Amino acid sequence: MSYKLLNALVVLGLLLSPLSAMTASAARGDSSAILDSADTARNLTATTSNTGRASKNDSHKSNEKAQPFPAPFAPAAEYAPRIPPIIAHTAALPAPSSYDLLHHAAPSTGWTETDAQGVNVVLGTFALQALDLTVPGRGIPFAFLRTYNSANAFDGPLGIGWTHSYNLAVTVETATTVLLRNADGRLDRYDKQVDGSFIAPVGIFNHLAQNVDGSYVLTLKNQTRYLFDATGKLVQIVDLNGNSLALTYTGNDLTAVTDTVGRAYSFVYDGNHHLTSITDPSNRVVTFGYDASGRLVTATDPRGKSVQSGYDANNFLTTATDANSRTPIQNIYDAQGRVIEQKDALNHTTMFAYDWSGGQTTVTDPRGNATVYFYDDQFRVTGARNAFNQTLAVSYDAQNNKTGITDRRGNTTQFAYDSTGNLTRLTDALGGVSEFTYDSKNNPLTAKDALNRVIHFTYDSAGNLLTILDALNQTTEFQYDEVGQLVLIIDANGRATTPQYDQYGNPTSIKDALNKITQFGYDTIGRITGLTDARSNAYGLAYDPTDNPTQITDANGKTTTFTYDNVGNRLTATDANNHTTNYAYDENNQLLTVTDASNAVTRNEYDANGNRTRVIAPNSSTTSYTFDALDRLVTVTDALVKTSVYSYDANDNLTSITDPLGRTTFNEYDALNRLTRMTDSLGHVTRYEYDAVGNRTRIIDANNRATQYGYDALNRLVSVTDALGSSIGYGYDAVGNRTRVTDANGHATTFIYDAVNRLTDISNALGHNTHFTYDEVGNRTATTDPNGDTTQYTYDGLNRLTQLTYPDQTIQYTYDNVGNRKTMVDKTGTTTYTYDSLDRLIALTNSDNQTIQYSYNNVGNRTRITYPGGKVVNYSFDALNRLTSVVDGTAITRYFYDSIGNRTKTEFPNGVVTNFGYDGGNRLNSIRSTSPISGTFMFVDYVLDNVGNRVQMADNEGLTAYEYDELYRLKGVTYPNGTNRRYTYDAAGNRQTMVGSEGTTTYNYDSVDRLTSMVLNGQTTNFTWDNNGNMLSKGAMQFTYDKANRLTQVVNGATTVKYAYNGDGQRTSKSVNSVVTKYVWDTETSLPQILVETNSGVSTQYAYGLELLSMTDSTNANFYYHADGLGSVKNLTNASGQSITKYLYDAFGTVRAQEGTSRNPFKFTGQQVDDETGLIYLRERGIMIQGLEGFCLGTHWEMLRGYTNTDRIIQ
Repeated sequence: MSYKLLNALVVLGLLLSPLSAMTASAARGDSSAILDSADTARNLTATTSNTGRASKNDSHKSNEKAQPFPAPFAPAAEYAPRIPPIIAHTAALPAPSSYDLLHHAAPSTGWTETDAQGVNVVLGTFALQALDLTVPGRGIPFAFLRTYNSANAFDGPLGIGWTHSYNLAVTVETATTVLLRNADGRLDRYDKQVDGSFIAPVGIFNHLAQNVDGSYVLTLKNQTRYLFDATGKLVQIVDLNGNSLALTYTGNDLTAVTDTVGRAYSFVYDGNHHLTSITDPSNRVVTFGYDASGRLVTATDPRGKSVQSGYDANNFLTTATDANSRTPIQNIYDAQGRVIEQKDALNHTTMFAYDWSGGQTTVTDPRGNATVYFYDDQFRVTGARNAFNQTLAVSYDAQNNKTGITDRRGNTTQFAYDSTGNLTRLTDALGGVSEFTYDSKNNPLTAKDALNRVIHFTYDSAGNLLTILDALNQTTEFQYDEVGQLVLIIDANGRATTPQYDQYGNPTSIKDALNKITQFGYDTIGRITGLTDARSNAYGLAYDPTDNPTQITDANGKTTTFTYDNVGNRLTATDANNHTTNYAYDENNQLLTVTDASNAVTRNEYDANGNRTRVIAPNSSTTSYTFDALDRLVTVTDALVKTSVYSYDANDNLTSITDPLGRTTFNEYDALNRLTRMTDSLGHVTRYEYDAVGNRTRIIDANNRATQYGYDALNRLVSVTDALGSSIGYGYDAVGNRTRVTDANGHATTFIYDAVNRLTDISNALGHNTHFTYDEVGNRTATTDPNGDTTQYTYDGLNRLTQLTYPDQTIQYTYDNVGNRKTMVDKTGTTTYTYDSLDRLIALTNSDNQTIQYSYNNVGNRTRITYPGGKVVNYSFDALNRLTSVVDGTAITRYFYDSIGNRTKTEFPNGVVTNFGYDGGNRLNSIRSTSPISGTFMFVDYVLDNVGNRVQMADNEGLTAYEYDELYRLKGVTYPNGTNRRYTYDAAGNRQTMVGSEGTTTYNYDSVDRLTSMVLNGQTTNFTWDNNGNMLSKGAMQFTYDKANRLTQVVNGATTVKYAYNGDGQRTSKSVNSVVTKYVWDTETSLPQILVETNSGVSTQYAYGLELLSMTDSTNANFYYHADGLGSVKNLTNASGQSITKYLYDAFGTVRAQEGTSRNPFKFTGQQVDDETGLIYLRERGIMIQGLEGFCLGTHWEMLRGYTNTDRIIQ
């Protein structure tokens, strides 16, 4: 049941209350918080789907973080603390059933030490698994899993060497021993004692008992029971809640498996008692074929697609051919029946050399790299030496539990176990200890981490998890029905979630803590076919006979479809606009090509180990990758043949990155493989410190200034303390919602959540409250701001915003079938949008019926923009998709770059050349603009400190020097004319004083850090704000806003300025004393850009490259922009290259001096400045007053302080 509820929750997207990190780690059922044993599961056997698709499991891909304990060295799951599996995945929900398909069906002791595709590195035997048919069920699913093992000479229901997940049996071997045949074919010998009890083999912790009638019961560690009749045949599998599978026989042939709700799976045999077909309750059929020797040679899935097996004269499996007629497994055996050579479908060969007398095996991968495995006299792998001669070692106790792992850097992790193989103590390489206790059913009772914080678990009599008491004494509760289905979850805040189920154990509905219900529909074999959300919007899913999703139908009835090849690789994906993406694969099922809806093709190439070595983009630009002997990425060579190099330590931690210019960054790690020291290419060092459970507690930067981090018992961040000792504090509720943030001045912002953990209220230190409401599925339906104004939101059946209603205006949106916005209707009129087959915007027509058109190349770069008046600007890109030229009519601007992408030069159409210089850390340190007329008319040279602050700037005016405090806030600046200013700040970063030649200015703030007054030489300028945080006045200057908190009017003496906006918040017009300027915006950039500005019928057009490039006035005269390192415009040149306007700024953006005149509105940081008001328009960031680190819009006040925060301006 549990996995089905999990699937439903995944579909629904519900996230329930999290447990601490330690709980999640322990809950994984192994020690994977320290030892990522994912590779153990991958390496159990060669695994194929029922279509024969092989999962290659020996190659560590370059984008996977290799762990210090690769398989087979991670502690096996059966020896570790067990918490029901769903806990491992959701950290919230328990499993009423602990049936674990992988654990029960996978080859275990003696067969888990594998390399390549299922080859045992000690014995040389070969194992292969295929899941032919699976159907979810209540408690225990039906899952028919075939297992082949070359060591198994038994001729069973699937022929020689094969068995299946229901072919367990007990056989009396002698008067004192019995043999248990497991689901994977492994034989376990149990010794019968005088009292009739049995002793399990070493390393096996299951319990076998014989009843008085001669029948047997096998009880696994997780309390699943296998019942055998007196002849040893398996007759029933029962989970801890009494849910079962019943097995029926005709003679010795299993003919039916009936699940706990009465659904039957029928088995048919030939005259040799070999299984020929299985039929599930929906009449899906899997068939099996055999050769004359009775060996399994074909398995045919419900679609009629077959996989084939081939054998040699010794009945060893030599080939496995998938349903695409490709052979991903080709084995060659020696005279002892050991695999010595294995080829994949591309004939890439893995070699095995065995030295039984020396206790070692050498495995050579298809690229020629050798790994040597060592084993003891009990055939336990005790170590491995890789191709770099680095060794990992493993030790065991008498029960075959792994007690120690010494990684390739020499760091040892130790493990201790109880008598039933449960992990009780883990000691990491730094001496940190985690401890676990268990009840008599092997359920974990406590988990104590290395900081001695304890989590407690309780269970009902069946073993279902009832409560989790975390380290802060907060309880999560679970309740179950009589068959162990989870029916109630009560989180640590006391809020309930209630699932309901159908007769088959499928969750049919989930009711949240607000009584909102999501419903699920299923087909006859338990696949989710429909979802109806709490707003009654219905979605549908369809599948092919092998459970691949083939169609998704949205709430508007629009479909997305998928097709697959015979082995389940996706071949096509067609969206609701009927645009199709195609996929192609090589013989090893590696993705070769992706062809998008415009027929642009991306190609991949791979090496013999399956590492992707080349990516060829649709424009033929190629990126190449190389890998070392451990399949770790070592070089990346871009399309311009510039190479980056990566190196690693023995535990695969990335130790250095060298860029194409030869500049190297170095990393160092502690014994737990945590980054402790990073040294940049200039030798600047940043250090990191951690607590015993891995939380980062301290960062010491390259100037030796430390920031400290504090955590609560659930590892949640509760404090950040800066280098001056000032702290920001964070508080949480019982389920982890952040409820309070307290700044360094002690001012608190509080947050309130509803019963399903959605934010409903934010209150600042003045008590000003913002309130949010939501619909049944979590869409925000209304926001009531501190001014008391309510904004309402309306959505369609796909939860897309269709209407935004402010008290003073309404905005409406429509969409196409795949969610692209088609129209926006706002108070300015209607804006329409048109897209190409790749959903790229190709035309935008604004409310003034002005159209902007876009074109793209085959890798998605925008190559052309056509302005409303017909002006065309073309863009070209190099093989790395870097902009190389902008062509505006006959005017061409060119860009040049170094090997790592730093821009080195810009050539303007007017002959001006700007050169850029960088230090050894790739930090910009010089800009020089030279004109053929006037020589170097602009230069900027920077000196930077260890962390990148600009401490000096030399330009045409002279030398400017900057000083910073411990938090890198600007505390002093000296300009070339000798003018000096000094700044001080409070703990929260608010400027307290500014001292300059004009005197001392002091600043005063309210409890939400808004500036209330500034005083200079006895003269006070007062600031007022509304409850939303919008500035209403600065002295005599008055500000007015609409209900969307957008500035609509400024009155500054005799000047009245009015602003209008479109539905996206872009300013569409400005009126100065009734003289109107209108704007046309390009919205297809990371930040919207003004293309056309029209004033009294006179238009000015702007062109952009890497930044604002040029201005074309109404006479078609062109002017070009030249900026400093911050992007602030310093010079404007005309078509002849003559500098006509020059700007000088102070550290916070105020223009200190200007030479020449122009109509240029772009100045500080390249943003639009209103000369009439001194306001800087920063688009969605809001509006800033020059010289003040604060926005008029309170919503963005903190954003600005983060943007400028006393040092950003001069960086």
